[in-house]
Amino acid sequence: MTVIVWDGTTLAADSMTTAGDIRIQNSRKIRKIHDALVGTAGRSDDGLLFERWFKLGCNPAEKPVLDEEFCAIAVTKNGAYVYFDKLVPIKMAPPVAIGCGYVPALAALKAGADARKAVAIACELDIHCARPILCKNL
Repeated sequence: MTVIVWDGTTLAADSMTTAGDIRIQNSRKIRKIHDALVGTAGRSDDGLLFERWFKLGCNPAEKPVLDEEFCAIAVTKNGAYVYFDKLVPIKMAPPVAIGCGYVPALAALKAGADARKAVAIACELDIHCARPILCKNL
């Protein structure tokens, strides 16, 4: 379970990883791939498949089949793009939040929080999100 937030400057994410209803470890959900920051939410194996597909150039003919709960964000100098399980990029203006903690995160952003604070608030309110928080800037 995850929350990933883009505020126009910073991409921030929680680090909880689960197996079913059990917390198993903290994980790094944001990666630098080429000139983009990429964050994935959903099953870890789907995240790895997406990252590989993205790294290889996002060829539509080679899209991996992903769980319907998968989502990702790729932030480039040209903007932020959100992907769901069908891997069609949707350009979105900040603020953007994905993952199960997106509602409290978006509310925090609308109230003036930055990405790190929005993730912190989501971690307080959503039982499926947890610290530590990882932040990256382009």
